[in-house]
Amino acid sequence: MPLPAISRVFVLRKKKSVGQPSSSVRDDWLSNAITFGKALQAAGEFAPFPYIKGAAGIFVALLEPIQRLYKNRDDYRYLTESISMVLKHLEQDIHQNPAAALASE
Repeated sequence: MPLPAISRVFVLRKKKSVGQPSSSVRDDWLSNAITFGKALQAAGEFAPFPYIKGAAGIFVALLEPIQRLYKNRDDYRYLTESISMVLKHLEQDIHQNPAAALASE
């Protein structure tokens, strides 16, 4: 009676960088926190506890600029990547056709 074949399967997965969360995860978290703060702020009017509305308003006021900062950082990163791509293409064109580059001076 033959023995069943034993095989091992290895799955390789690319590890995510530990440094910073992806922008979509960060945006989702901030958006959810801001929505929760606004809901808490609205509910603060009906709650018997004082200062809930004000505390929730401060929470929202602190998170909204952070959300804008991250969005601006992502936009800035996209802009710098686009500019570097244009410069790389320009450099390649100059190397391929140096006579045209000299004529444009």
